[in-house]
Amino acid sequence: MAQVIFAGIDISALKCDLVCLDEQGHQLAPAKSFANNREGASALAEVLDKLVNDFNAQQLLIGLEATSVYGIHLRDFLLDALALKEYSAEVYEINPVMVAGFKKAFGPKRPKTDAMDAYVIAERVRFGHLTPYRRDSMVTEPLRQLTQYYLFYFLSYQIPFFRP
Repeated sequence: MAQVIFAGIDISALKCDLVCLDEQGHQLAPAKSFANNREGASALAEVLDKLVNDFNAQQLLIGLEATSVYGIHLRDFLLDALALKEYSAEVYEINPVMVAGFKKAFGPKRPKTDAMDAYVIAERVRFGHLTPYRRDSMVTEPLRQLTQYYLFYFLSYQIPFFRP
């Protein structure tokens, strides 16, 4: 039985793909897709809860790509999910560039699918050396998003003036 389950979630606008691994890197169940909405997040949390119970795991480590507006609600939902609290669940938000770089270690012939990306994210969490997302970071999240918006707005407004 697995002591720790590593979950990788690839997030897009319409769906989330989930892959779960044990400590040896064995996939515990086939990849599953969920809608990227509240119902999908609830179903995803239920599947994670069932997997942890089925494999009698003590801890659940969840990794997802930092995909801005597509993943914020899922990250927050997983942090608050009551079903996952008892497993010392930790959520890791991973930079997509880090995931892409880590994927290169698996060789150039890997297909570009959402399930494969979820697998790579789970492997990245299994590899370790990541900092879990904390509630403290949520305090500055609105300011970060506002700063990104104004930076984008400012640059898009100024670029025409710098062209020859």
